[in-house]
Amino acid sequence: MEWLEEQVRWMQWSLPSAIFFLALFFTLIGMSIWEGYRPCVRRKGFLPMVTTRGDRLFLGIISTIGICMLWIGLFKGVLMILPLVIAAVWFFVLAKWG
Repeated sequence: MEWLEEQVRWMQWSLPSAIFFLALFFTLIGMSIWEGYRPCVRRKGFLPMVTTRGDRLFLGIISTIGICMLWIGLFKGVLMILPLVIAAVWFFVLAKWG
């Protein structure tokens, strides 16, 4: 455990950042297991390209980060629940119909 503490000491860990990284880690593991049981089919949704489940997950994560960073830049991080709700809705729409 001491070795692990030394390796991550440079990062300013907080409970929200730890929860975020754990959620991301378990999402990737879950997607890998899901892919093993039910291989995805490439499909064309409203995006201008054919995507897989993993592509839509990646695009959803990146666009969620972009939405939150844009909100912080424009509104100085006030009322951060709004961009999280917007990002969650966008992530669902992208995953379902993207």
